[in-house]
Amino acid sequence: MSYIDSGVDRCHHLLNDDMWCDCTACPTNATHGYNISYDNLNTDDDTQNGHGTHVSGIVKSYFDFYNPALGQGVEIMPVKAMDSLGLGNLYDIVCATLYAVENGADVINMSFGYRGDSTKILYDVIEYAKNQNEIVVVASVGNDNKDNDLYGHYPSNHSNSNLIAVGSDSMDLELNYYSSFGANTVDICSDGILESSIPMDLDIYDGCQDGFGYMTGTSMSAPQLSAAAAISKQYINQASSVKNILLQSGDPIQVINKPTVTNKSFNFQTLIAQLGQYELCQGCCNPNGCDPACAGPMCGDDCIYPCDITIDLGTDPNKVQISWSPVYGVQKYQIRYRRALTTSWSNLVTTSTSKTISGLIQNKVYDYRVRSQCTDGTWS
Repeated sequence: MSYIDSGVDRCHHLLNDDMWCDCTACPTNATHGYNISYDNLNTDDDTQNGHGTHVSGIVKSYFDFYNPALGQGVEIMPVKAMDSLGLGNLYDIVCATLYAVENGADVINMSFGYRGDSTKILYDVIEYAKNQNEIVVVASVGNDNKDNDLYGHYPSNHSNSNLIAVGSDSMDLELNYYSSFGANTVDICSDGILESSIPMDLDIYDGCQDGFGYMTGTSMSAPQLSAAAAISKQYINQASSVKNILLQSGDPIQVINKPTVTNKSFNFQTLIAQLGQYELCQGCCNPNGCDPACAGPMCGDDCIYPCDITIDLGTDPNKVQISWSPVYGVQKYQIRYRRALTTSWSNLVTTSTSKTISGLIQNKVYDYRVRSQCTDGTWS
């Protein structure tokens, strides 16, 4: 799960065991995300309130509250695109999104936004996230109590089918006074006052320097839906289907001149009950190969990733052969490869369960990915 924000306190005791690591660099030169703002590997949260650290910790706290087992395997990929004042620019946001996409994020949290006109490049990069890897993007809707149908707020107002716009509600199941709203532009709401991680050196106000504190805003609401999306992606691959089931998982809220698309407050327990109709798609690998049942209707008709992937180096230093187990209901497979730490992928398509890749450079590290395409055209 990627957070485009102000960075994160990587040493925080709530987060340090769940940091994503670029496996092409670990363990000798570990990289935990990227600092787009300053074009370096320092993703430390240097804001005055620890916004990125608090947002990142909400997902971990959310899992710990409901069921820690649900969060196993969910890693934090910080992409720093905000400076020490919490300010960013469109170019850095786009680059940060591309970094998250190219490094395998399943969910991207965007707890930020701006007022103004829509920007095609921002819409396009969110669409790219969907087209490349069916990534779910979750965005906060703003804290200035405005109707987003009338006053544009982006990225949350974009119409991408993989984008979820999240407002803030209270324990009384009504929108918080500050939360923006919109009958066509705010999808769903969630709690906006939460305790979560903050950098230890900033935890000086509550008399208990334990690295935790409260913050308020739609920035705190969005990562709760990101957590829910991360769980849902284990069962349903298609981003638009994940969005649909999240928007169905809510309790009615009081609408007093502040409507949303669903007029609902997200309910985690309702989501878990709804996911009970699906089989766990990830984890279809077993000692006997891929389980064909995982590709059936109980998986939302989504393809699953190929299992048992092997790489045969052979005798030619410029070639490798990649093989995998067949997946039920698949029309063809796509192999993607690139030099490690580069951004440009090459693509090959085949209907068989193996493929030889030629033209590689000897003694260089490469990344490889294999995905399935079902007969209805959807990708794993």
